[in-house]
Amino acid sequence: MFEERSDRDLGARALVAAGFVFMTSLVTRLGSLVNLAVLGRLLSPSDYGVASLAFMAIGFIQTFIDVRMGAALMTFKRIEDAHINTAFTLQLLRGLLIAGILFAVSGLVADMLNEPRLQLVLQVLSGVLIIDGFKNPAFLLYARHLDFSREFFRTTVANLIGFAVSIAAAFYFQSYWAIVVATMFSRTMECLLTYYKVPVRPRFGLGEWRSMVSFGSGVLVVDIFTQIHSMAPQSLISRLISTAAVGQFTMGQNAYNTLLGELVAPIRKILLPGFGAVREDLERLRRTLRLSQEVIFAIAMPIGVGLSFFAHEAIAILVGDQWDEAILVVQVIAPVAAARTIATPAHSAVMALERLRPLLARATASLAVGWPLIFAGIHLAGFSGAIYAWAAVTFIGLFLSLQLVGRELGVHIRHVAKDCGRAFLSCGVMAAFLWILKPRIIPVEDVGDVIAGCLPFVLLGGIIYFACLFGLWILQGRPAGFEMQVLHYGGRSIPKLTARMRTIFRRPAKP
Repeated sequence: MFEERSDRDLGARALVAAGFVFMTSLVTRLGSLVNLAVLGRLLSPSDYGVASLAFMAIGFIQTFIDVRMGAALMTFKRIEDAHINTAFTLQLLRGLLIAGILFAVSGLVADMLNEPRLQLVLQVLSGVLIIDGFKNPAFLLYARHLDFSREFFRTTVANLIGFAVSIAAAFYFQSYWAIVVATMFSRTMECLLTYYKVPVRPRFGLGEWRSMVSFGSGVLVVDIFTQIHSMAPQSLISRLISTAAVGQFTMGQNAYNTLLGELVAPIRKILLPGFGAVREDLERLRRTLRLSQEVIFAIAMPIGVGLSFFAHEAIAILVGDQWDEAILVVQVIAPVAAARTIATPAHSAVMALERLRPLLARATASLAVGWPLIFAGIHLAGFSGAIYAWAAVTFIGLFLSLQLVGRELGVHIRHVAKDCGRAFLSCGVMAAFLWILKPRIIPVEDVGDVIAGCLPFVLLGGIIYFACLFGLWILQGRPAGFEMQVLHYGGRSIPKLTARMRTIFRRPAKP
């Protein structure tokens, strides 16, 4: 096998890819909403906190032995059988090693996080890491060409099975074991489906270990610093407040990520292979980066602002009134996290150019700021202090990311402000109208009544946002940007997606 990336017809392929990733996200999020609603009512904040701490610990240990095979396969210009075999062998060895380490240190981790129930959970979940090691790396070759039809099938099937198992286990166990069991089932299905209709079968071999490890080791330090930074809220809240507070914080994060995180996933997921295809043309890379930032911001920012306004109603409808502290998490962090999404294209662009040193500098600065700020916030104001401190840390991270891409690619903060200005002003107008017209809290007595009470304001906010956005666009002379992309590609996407869907269940083609 010999495989080389092509940038031919990149825009059309990116459009179809975004459509498939969007459909994947839509199916996943619909299932997640049901899953979140059931688990939120059957599990306590303490149970949710135990599961959150377990996955945080697993992610931390994984980072230290992650040689980033996936990123390497996405970034390398040429891929041969030896790369696939090496990636498979390294990821399996990595999975076995991490599983052994996790099993051995599970007691120590439980003591450090002040949660004795963690030990057995971590020991059971170590099996997930071995399962992940058997995934077929050749599955990623389709993503290199922005073909996400197989990813749509794999993720949808695995997640739907995981959701069904999670709900059944929640009724049976009514504890954090429901999340553990569901994770084992969904990861097993994901692994099996990486072989479905993929003609390339990996073998054991380490022929390209130098190139794989060389790339991965550069990313490794960045990932370690980033992972330690992201652990700050849950780790400090667990140590200084309680496991139940960790559950409240995680539930708030999951609530806004269910909408905010996955609605921008269609763009986020295709960034690295897309940027990798144009890495030799810096001017084209800059244009693609600026458009990606504008599109992500125009989609994410109104969602983040809207979630902040409807946080109380959203949490009450989804998971009930026992998660009252999660409301503040959504209200404060959702708008900042929405703005932070424009940093994703910046990181992907710098990664595609393999400029890892500035990424390390940015991760180091974020780490140096994050832990002290959250520690101080907890000591000053408890749980709410941690939330406001994390929002401040997120905003600082956004500023550092914009500085990074300005230095490396010449896309400065003034360019981002110009590109995203219309969406920002439109969100401001939408927020002003909602502040004036929407009742501060719509009484939560009946779910149907709450939805009926919120829906007019949601629709009004959307109409105001898009009316302002396109109005400003017309006043500025209809420049190239998000609005033009919507009008240009909106009518072309459905026929292409329909045609591509017909190929999903046909015989596989070589990637």
